[in-house]
Amino acid sequence: MLSNKTFSRVIVSGVSLFIMGFMVIYFIFNSSYQDALSAKFYYMMGDFEESSTLAQNALDKDRYNKLAFTILTQSKLSLKFLKYIDEANEYLIDIGEIAEQDEITKADRIRVKMICEIMIGKYKKLNSNVFTDDELSKSAKDAYDKFIELYEEVGKINK
Repeated sequence: MLSNKTFSRVIVSGVSLFIMGFMVIYFIFNSSYQDALSAKFYYMMGDFEESSTLAQNALDKDRYNKLAFTILTQSKLSLKFLKYIDEANEYLIDIGEIAEQDEITKADRIRVKMICEIMIGKYKKLNSNVFTDDELSKSAKDAYDKFIELYEEVGKINK
């Protein structure tokens, strides 16, 4: 015969296993969580656009899906970092072409200075957090540092 204490443990363990089993089945068959897990996979693979789309689909199906909300937020932030990096690279190419000219006009120096100010301001608006991809954060910071350096150089030339 089981004691009351042992019987209670068996009941609690059984109920806990039932609840955990129900949760696993819920996650497996719930399309919102399937989309959220797919979004997580694409996020980890670096496909932030697809991750964002899948996470949004998951949220459309279940607005209380916290996994989908978190992944959507992170994907959008990562896309902002990617946009900043791409834009920075384009501007750095333009500035490199200006620098290769035999004579740099005052208008070109002002243009470079304005580009630097814009990109410095945009970087300061990016909000990195613990979940932001380290590679994206580092690339954005490197571009920011280049614009700071260029801005200081242009300031020296104008004096």
